[in-house]
Amino acid sequence: VNSFTQIGSGLDTGPFTIYANITDDNPGDPPSAGVASAIIQWGTDAGTNWTDVTMSGTEPSFTGDIPAQAPNTTVDYRIVATDVNANATTQNALPFYVFGPTTTTLVVINGFDGASGYPQSYYWGSGDWPNSYDLLQFEHDVWNYGALTATVVNNYTDIIEITTNGPADLNNDVIRTWLEADAGHNYMLAGDEWLGAQSGWPAELAHVAGEFHFDILGINMEYNDLVSSSSNISTVMPQAGTLLGGSVFDLYTQVSADNSWTAPMTYDPSYEIGGGVVNWLDGVDFEADVEVDMKGVSLRASDSLTVHNIAGHRTLPAGNKIAFFAYDPLSLSSDTENGVEYWWYGFTLEAPQVEVLNWFGIPTNVGVVNNLIPDEFAISQNYPNPFNPSTTINFSIPKQSNVVLKVYDILGSEVATLFEGAKNAGNYEVDFNASNLASGMYIYTLRAGDFTTSKKMMLLK
Repeated sequence: VNSFTQIGSGLDTGPFTIYANITDDNPGDPPSAGVASAIIQWGTDAGTNWTDVTMSGTEPSFTGDIPAQAPNTTVDYRIVATDVNANATTQNALPFYVFGPTTTTLVVINGFDGASGYPQSYYWGSGDWPNSYDLLQFEHDVWNYGALTATVVNNYTDIIEITTNGPADLNNDVIRTWLEADAGHNYMLAGDEWLGAQSGWPAELAHVAGEFHFDILGINMEYNDLVSSSSNISTVMPQAGTLLGGSVFDLYTQVSADNSWTAPMTYDPSYEIGGGVVNWLDGVDFEADVEVDMKGVSLRASDSLTVHNIAGHRTLPAGNKIAFFAYDPLSLSSDTENGVEYWWYGFTLEAPQVEVLNWFGIPTNVGVVNNLIPDEFAISQNYPNPFNPSTTINFSIPKQSNVVLKVYDILGSEVATLFEGAKNAGNYEVDFNASNLASGMYIYTLRAGDFTTSKKMMLLK
């Protein structure tokens, strides 16, 4: 199989036409040489079962169709070619994802290889790492399938775009049109290489009316690469009393006072994210209507120790809410070099990106199902089950209790904490997204007061 069509993930539901160039390398002459058949095998259960589609054509050109698929389906496919002597070649399977909008919030992962995993799925955390922590739950879709289009964004009210490590696509024009179409559309953009990826990384560059930077984000000057080495750590300062920076400022102040710590808050993506991500922190000057939420210190020789704005928010005249971070939101912490005064501020309920969710009005965490007071502790079977990749778990508590809901693999290793904290009497539901886990059996356990129970669930990819 010399070549064949590579299907990209996206909104297209199919059918998906596969063209293949297939030749028989047998050095003999016909009739002892030649391609006898070519088959597309496809499936939606991670290779457990395959459906065959016979391809039409003659050597070397063959074609066939994978039938239309339902949205939110991962499809694996491969080609099996057989020659006239019954020798067969089976290609390694390739996946593609049929995207389908399910809610009104879209998280755009722009610059990482996949839509899930670390850090893609971890930008909204809560707790005190590593003592107690959780992933903050909110309904959202994730896009990591190329440039945004109007067909995609017009399904959403809120879009959050993270371009850490540099954007793979620039979505400025689509986002501008989407914002202008509805005053209720809100947008957050974050990533310390978004600016330079468009400008070519000059030391500084002015922006004027008519540009996306100025009109939407309120940026009139950019300063690229305030720090430009993985060995350097930036000192950053959340601004007291601001909408997006005030809460993390208060947390930093309280943690430092309680522990008699002196380490500053820092920006260190090399430590928090790893994987070769380098600290390329950028700075900006904002227009007067932008409230500055975070500032950072430059280590460039040209303006060493100059303080620059690195995050801010504004409300456009029409009413759209806009937030911009010139850094990776997860990478705020302290004392990453020594670990003595370490606190992961980017993975807390007070982090600026979590405050964006609150500002946009996006509901978070575990929701109340109804107001009826249950008679007993209980947890339901997850639905759907089996699932791929998301499922819902309902539980009931008859009185106020400290609740812990965790997921374990079949060997007993914890893989997720879905909720941990006090809840009033009531019926609750929580969504579990297992995009970063392998297919298999998992066990979820509810502990509420003295009550403990567990159930099994099956993830099939």
